[in-house]
Amino acid sequence: MKEIQLNDSLFSFSGESVEDLIRHLESNKEGVAVALNDDIVPKSVWGKTLIRHGDTVLIFESIVGG
Repeated sequence: MKEIQLNDSLFSFSGESVEDLIRHLESNKEGVAVALNDDIVPKSVWGKTLIRHGDTVLIFESIVGG
């Protein structure tokens, strides 16, 4: 189990990749952007991008409406 900073909160995570985290959070992949340690992670490499203990992850979700 690793501790990460997720959107300004400590979060315990047992997965390996950005894709694992999105799946764990049960977030819809559409309209989602992820930054790992201040770098945007393209959706095409979420499965290959590993999250390590102490990393900072920001998840941005688009909001539809006016």
